[in-house]
Amino acid sequence: MESQASALADRVRDLVRQRRIDPRTDAESVRRAAMDAVAEHESRSLTGVVRSLEEPELVVGQIVADVSGFGPLQAHLDDESVEEIWINEPV
Repeated sequence: MESQASALADRVRDLVRQRRIDPRTDAESVRRAAMDAVAEHESRSLTGVVRSLEEPELVVGQIVADVSGFGPLQAHLDDESVEEIWINEPV
């Protein structure tokens, strides 16, 4: 699953470049590109070329956070109940 998400994130980065999207200011367009890439992947999974994603919407959210946000930290940054984030070491 991890390699599929990584390959999809690379595809979305390609789409962002092709469509000339500024990921810092246009996260909604990045989301549309991610949804397009995931839909394309799911279509290919019907032929057996790739495995289907278990939670496509979750993958879309992760890709958007990686491409136009701060990756795994983005969910915490968006959560208004989080007051501070400490990073002890890279993962």
